[in-house]
Amino acid sequence: MHAALESRTNEIYQHLVAGDESACRRYIDRIRSEDGVSVLTVCEQLTEAFHLIGDAWACSEIGVYREHVASQIGCRLLLDLSSSLPAVSDTAPKAIGCTPESDPYSLPTLMVELVARSRMECKISRDESPIGVPRSRDGRSAAESLLGERLVR
Repeated sequence: MHAALESRTNEIYQHLVAGDESACRRYIDRIRSEDGVSVLTVCEQLTEAFHLIGDAWACSEIGVYREHVASQIGCRLLLDLSSSLPAVSDTAPKAIGCTPESDPYSLPTLMVELVARSRMECKISRDESPIGVPRSRDGRSAAESLLGERLVR
């Protein structure tokens, strides 16, 4: 990893593990405004920080509570970043992300949405319905209803 990116990753990692949402927000605002980094770069840095958090949790260096707090902060930061991007039209292409019921996998899906929206007009749907949920009377899942067409099974 490049030294500057490693330093930034360590900084956001420390803020996330400390549960300091304000410091995380100031950090992202600073690198976006002063350094002019892209949404992709912000997501890459958060990804690396969350890899470090996962490693720290696996080695019992931090507790699961800190990992969960960091994840919640990460979601709020990404949602705030999303609100800074231009609105997406109703006719924009759509993509759907879903996971098994026990794995909400929200951070990666939010990152994909942000990067896609920052590079092109695209709307991502985060369908939180578990795989294998009962279907509606017409046999369509919530995701299919959103798209208005049948998905390939």
